Amino acid sequence: MEAGAGQDKKADSKAGESKGTGRLTLAVLTTIKDSQSQYGLRHDDYTRYRQYCARRLRRVRKSEKFLHGRQNFRKKKLESKHVKNEKLLSIPLLNAERAWSYAMELKKESAKDDDSRKHHHLLRKLSRAVRWSKDLRSLAMEVADDRTQVEAELYAIWMEGNEHIERENWKSALQCHAKAKEFCERLKKASNMEDAERVEEMRKQMIQSIRLCKYNAKRDFEKKEDLEKFVKESQEIDSAWGDKLAKLTEAFEAQKSTTSTTVVSWKGKDIPIGSKKIQDALKAAQDLEEKMGKADGSAQSEAPAESEALIEILKKYTEAHCLCQNDLIANEGAKLRTVVLDKKAEYLKLLKSFLGQKRMGYKLLRAQSHTDNLAAKYESQVASNKKLSKKEARIGEGSLVAAYEKLLAVAHELKKYADESKDSKSLREITAIQAGYRSMRCYYKAVQEEKASNFPRAYVLYKHSGALAQDATKKLKDQSNQQKLLSQLESMQSNLRQRELRTRANAVLKQSVSENTASDSAPGVDSKERKTCVPLLERLDKFDSESDIKLANFPLDVQLAPPKPLFYDVAYHTLGFKSLAKRVESEKEKSGGLLSSLGLW
Repeated sequence: MEAGAGQDKKADSKAGESKGTGRLTLAVLTTIKDSQSQYGLRHDDYTRYRQYCARRLRRVRKSEKFLHGRQNFRKKKLESKHVKNEKLLSIPLLNAERAWSYAMELKKESAKDDDSRKHHHLLRKLSRAVRWSKDLRSLAMEVADDRTQVEAELYAIWMEGNEHIERENWKSALQCHAKAKEFCERLKKASNMEDAERVEEMRKQMIQSIRLCKYNAKRDFEKKEDLEKFVKESQEIDSAWGDKLAKLTEAFEAQKSTTSTTVVSWKGKDIPIGSKKIQDALKAAQDLEEKMGKADGSAQSEAPAESEALIEILKKYTEAHCLCQNDLIANEGAKLRTVVLDKKAEYLKLLKSFLGQKRMGYKLLRAQSHTDNLAAKYESQVASNKKLSKKEARIGEGSLVAAYEKLLAVAHELKKYADESKDSKSLREITAIQAGYRSMRCYYKAVQEEKASNFPRAYVLYKHSGALAQDATKKLKDQSNQQKLLSQLESMQSNLRQRELRTRANAVLKQSVSENTASDSAPGVDSKERKTCVPLLERLDKFDSESDIKLANFPLDVQLAPPKPLFYDVAYHTLGFKSLAKRVESEKEKSGGLLSSLGLW
């Protein structure tokens, strides 16, 4: 009972939103959809919902002293002169819901028992529900505002269509549900996020009913084109209702533009903001954004002023994000869960994502502004090459590397929000920005390594930075708001080739010097003697600019050339050789040996 009373208070507070206009306001769709979800229809328990409607009706009659009496029963007919507030206007709505839920309960039972009496009872209850819905419509036309009249008309058409379905009047049912679907589509354009969900839920019910009616009503039409034409004609709304719907849409758009802090549009949805503190923080952030936009449009704002403005805007969005987080924690910590709390939790989650994305976006802008200032100071110090005073601090490459690493971290967090919202445009932009930041970080890291005489690492980093810069340039050309980063990349690429060649030459020279030093330090060998005895032409991979003075041996050494065997092969038969017989005989005489000496003996 306590939960039901809380729901009543919530519905009554929603109903009295426009009390000052002189016309009553009753959120018909919100009232019935929230009650149905919380009191049984989430599990198709029509009995529980019917009992809730009876209790709620009794409470409303008793609180408004509009009872019939028990001992002396006198039926009171509700007329427009009796309707002084929204509670009395909800009496025919509750009666219609009670009769409809009783009919659905009987339909569920008759499907099991196959009892025709329950079916006739069902039809009587649906007829009563239609009568109550028409009473609600007539009362709304006299005492309620335009939106309540439109919702009451929609509800009456829907209830009449349900009766036609049960009586199997498919053509009439199709006509009612087609018109109700058109009402839902046009009413959704004039609804905030909370009400639009209820309207969309009812529109989906209409689509299912229309499919059923089309299937059964096609026998009454000779051609399919005639059926489609009938549906199209049924969707036409009277000019009076069309004017009211158009007026509601215009009023909603005007209110949406003026009250930008109470409703936020994000991901195609209008998120209501209930917290006054969050509204104040958003209002302050929007005022600061307007001031910064005017300053940018009038003249070129200075870097410190722009940085201070970004910091103030970031503080306001951070404050709103923290307040939203606290509200969400309090909502999730509630012990008694209701439909209202669940819906509020959904809105708070969406609002938290919106505020988080805005906060990270301005955090990225602030970090980018800080990095640009550092880069400008660094370039000016490198160009001037003057000795700095004690008050001035020299900007090193390490500071720029750390700044770009911070930018990459913020861009990564911002990319998570873009993934959640499935915003392809933001994803492309953030991906291009990340590629540019990686290239600049790699470039300044290479400069740092070059100054530390780590030439091989610097050369590799320069090459990698060039590849990243080419990829980032292709992506950033499509982003009109990132021209500053694109110009920085192009300026960096213009000096990149020169730095690559210089670093590579220094790396080769350093390697040759180290090898020469290692060879000179070998034991037992004089370095001057080695460098002078071996000329430079014979050891081009080793060079020392200080001690290498001998380029080649002079005069040149004469080298013997081997004869060509081909000459002897051709002239072998024409050549005349001297006789060697005398030489052979003299050799024999000289070589006697042991036996020759014995023969003489």
